[in-house]
Amino acid sequence: MRTALSIKTLYSRRPLLVAGLAVLVIGAVAILTIPLAATAVAQALGSDGYPFFFVLEMVTRLVSAIAPPLGSALIVAGLILEPRDPSGPED
Repeated sequence: MRTALSIKTLYSRRPLLVAGLAVLVIGAVAILTIPLAATAVAQALGSDGYPFFFVLEMVTRLVSAIAPPLGSALIVAGLILEPRDPSGPED
């Protein structure tokens, strides 16, 4: 039978929740800002900026493919996983 969340269980789940939120927020910021920065730098470099733009475009695609699912998985893990009792089960 499941019990209500206590301070102890919420505190032990907190690192997963914080990590999940951080991955989501940092991923969203990166997805929004990397293309803008890459375009600005590529325009400033002229025709020599194409390789730089290409690399940053690949980084953006990688971050956009990994960050949202990973952040969501960490948040769900923080909400669902039951913390272990270090003293062991009571008999």
